[in-house]
Amino acid sequence: MNNCFPGTRSNAAWAITGSTNNNQYFCGEIERPSDTVALNDGPAVAGQPAPTLGIPDVPFPGNVVFGTPGGDPYNPQQGVVFSGVERDLFYGSVLVEYDLGDSGYTLVGAGAYRDDDRKTGSDSDHSSVNFLAGNPPPSTSECTFCASERDDATDYSFELRLQSPSTERLRWLLGSFIYHQEIDGSDVTWAQPDGGSVNEEEETDNWAAFASVEYDITDAVTATIEGRYFDEEKNLNQTAPPVFDDSIDFQEFAPRATVDWKITDDMLLYAIYAKGYKPGGLNGRAGLAAANPAPTYEQEESDNYELGVKSDWIDGRLTANLAVFFIDVDDIQLTTPLPTGGGQLTSIVTNQGSGEVKGAELELQFALTDDINVGATYALADTEFTEGCDEFQWTLTSGGGLLTDFANCSGNNVNGNGNGSIEGKQFPLSAKNQMSAFADFRRAVSDSTEVFANADISWEDSKPVQVHNLAWVPDATLVNAQLGVRSGNMTLTVYGRNLTDEDAPTMVTRWLQDPLVITAAGFPSTAAAGAPPGSCPPNTCSTSFPRAFFGDMRRGRNFGVEVNYRFGGSD
Repeated sequence: MNNCFPGTRSNAAWAITGSTNNNQYFCGEIERPSDTVALNDGPAVAGQPAPTLGIPDVPFPGNVVFGTPGGDPYNPQQGVVFSGVERDLFYGSVLVEYDLGDSGYTLVGAGAYRDDDRKTGSDSDHSSVNFLAGNPPPSTSECTFCASERDDATDYSFELRLQSPSTERLRWLLGSFIYHQEIDGSDVTWAQPDGGSVNEEEETDNWAAFASVEYDITDAVTATIEGRYFDEEKNLNQTAPPVFDDSIDFQEFAPRATVDWKITDDMLLYAIYAKGYKPGGLNGRAGLAAANPAPTYEQEESDNYELGVKSDWIDGRLTANLAVFFIDVDDIQLTTPLPTGGGQLTSIVTNQGSGEVKGAELELQFALTDDINVGATYALADTEFTEGCDEFQWTLTSGGGLLTDFANCSGNNVNGNGNGSIEGKQFPLSAKNQMSAFADFRRAVSDSTEVFANADISWEDSKPVQVHNLAWVPDATLVNAQLGVRSGNMTLTVYGRNLTDEDAPTMVTRWLQDPLVITAAGFPSTAAAGAPPGSCPPNTCSTSFPRAFFGDMRRGRNFGVEVNYRFGGSD
């Protein structure tokens, strides 16, 4: 139930619901609601009223009426043509190393080829009923928010490297890399369950040249300089209306510099700087339909700094590693839902602004005895947007107004409090703190047989679902243990996983609120309760249907027995 930020995206804004809840968002942690998973694979059933709404006879666009036989958009029958994943995959790779005589120089070649034919389908409203705006199957359309498709993908890559002798004071490496991918997509329908004609073609080409030089300044200090120049081109041709045919190309040079200082045989200090790039891409026709048209998105860039120490203590029984880092990121890429008009949304990739990450990582391992090892880790990643504007952040704070001026991050201000800035917000789905610990026991009982037992515990901090930092994925603690015996090539293991039955979702995202999906089809809406008269003229307020959240259910406590056999001889 939405509990914060009144506005036009609330239940009360839709006259058909009869609700007085004027809130349009949920603030708090998203808990696991139930263990029920709806398959929607039952027989066609006529005369089903819209669940929970109590409105069995409301005219529906397209002359479909609730409560009439054969004309109900809500139905528990199978509404998606294909559900799940069907995959036919071929993959091959080769690696060749050639020593150039006795010179110490090495030529390395690597190649890979993959042919991946996949058919996928899902009912993405995640409810126990389908939204069918037409006759039940067999027909040419699936339920709303259902999608079945086929992708035929092929790709290949080659890499060639020449390396100097590793024993020299000055060491170097030269290399080149090429990659090509083609994906042909088609729709899977009731009439063509194995896919129709190709309606989407996507190609990606990447080539790169790279080099590194490593030099021992002294016996204790080594400096390394690396660089990679890449060129990536993406092409997308979508023939189904609206037609989209475009390409985008990125070329950049990514440097990296490292200095290692071996203070003693048991302690190493290091410093690293690296420039990183995540290439941009094409949103296609979905980006064209968005309120702020974004058929393409730019590449993400980052400057990365790291200082660290690696050390051994107590005659090597204790290992202690510590690193601190800072990352400055520009043009952060996020998947963003944007309005397309008529109460509809589309999800596209957008550049949400700039941000930074301040963090540290600590790793400890200690050999208590020859048979028992224990360890612990801690990771801090403090993320923050330093600038950025979000369309729905404006909708929330303005009482439901639309962000119409993206350049200045402003729009219709229903309540006078509109502010679309996400400065200071934590990156979505990023945990600020993570910790883990383990204990491991291993003992040889004969020349060929070993018994072992281990247990581990891990904890992950809560994570914001979106850039607004209002709804959160709860923190989670996992405990696992196993006991086994290894003899020759065979290993027998008895295990228990998630022993505390942690039920926090692994991931949460914001999606439609069923059964209010019907409002997307044109049912009447009203302005937000209490909104000033005339504050929502046409195309100035967000009147899309109210939305909710769904998440992946974590697998509960489980036990099992596992038998492994390794071919090719024992160690």
